[in-house]
Amino acid sequence: MKFNVGVIGFGIMGKNHVRILNSLENVELRGVFDPAGGRIGHNGSKLVSKSIEELLSQTLDYLVIASPTRTHEEMMNIAIKKGINFLVEKPFTHSLSSAIKIQEEVKRKSLIASVGHIERFNSAVINAKHKIQEGLLGKIYQIETYRQGPFPGRILDVGVISDLATHDVDLVRWITDSEYFSVSASKTNKSGRDSEDLVLVMGSMNNGVIVSHSVNWLSPKKVRRVIITGERGLLEINTLDSELIFYENGVNRNLQSSLAHFKGVTQGEVTHFSFDKPEPLFTEHVDFQSYIRGERNQQSNLTDGLMTMRTIDAIYESAEFKKSVKLN
Repeated sequence: MKFNVGVIGFGIMGKNHVRILNSLENVELRGVFDPAGGRIGHNGSKLVSKSIEELLSQTLDYLVIASPTRTHEEMMNIAIKKGINFLVEKPFTHSLSSAIKIQEEVKRKSLIASVGHIERFNSAVINAKHKIQEGLLGKIYQIETYRQGPFPGRILDVGVISDLATHDVDLVRWITDSEYFSVSASKTNKSGRDSEDLVLVMGSMNNGVIVSHSVNWLSPKKVRRVIITGERGLLEINTLDSELIFYENGVNRNLQSSLAHFKGVTQGEVTHFSFDKPEPLFTEHVDFQSYIRGERNQQSNLTDGLMTMRTIDAIYESAEFKKSVKLN
């Protein structure tokens, strides 16, 4: 099946979407429009649209919305009115009430829509979930995520909770197949911007898994790590280079009387898994096309997007009022 695709937005993510779409043999990129008024140039796409109306006047199988968050609601509503399927970059939209209205309209029009939570398509994350489903870890006890690095100057309208923590919230929901039961968060602003640049979150899932998220724009070192601890060992994911390592619980006996009180586990075999590592954005587009065809997929659909936004709202509430917030 040949897919005719349009792109709205030509920032960092918009450029990446254009690059990937131009590399797919079954895709015809029909146009790119930037509502922010940025220069697209003729090297970025096969067709530069002068307006949203010009772009959507064509027959499109789906639309990529990669414009600033504040424009998402307007762009999605335009796509819905035109009856066009769409993949919108996270965050889904600027508010939970807006997201609910969008979901209702998409359902009413029987459209296919997804929120671009890219970490679902990182090969290390995909393989980690498969290993967990196969029983490698046994029962999961805890998931820790670390997402930090220097401030990206391109982000102007949201802080780290909406821009970065959304990745980890969706990732944990997807890995555990469960929803957040409660969150307790602290945030701060150290760079003088209007939005927060650091947040720490502790939480629990409905299935009993304990979670924590450390997110900031204050570190000179870029870190993207997920640590999943279970009854049989630990899986460590580095999404920067799609690395997956399994630390197995050991079976060594402790024969030292001075240490006899220690009842924890010991380290056993360490396994570095090897697998193909396609670019996550490439995998996401291929998977979204499967979604349109009605085939099996792992997309973050609009219900997923809503649940992630609901959790993000709870994190904001917890950090603002310095209290634990239950989501159920």
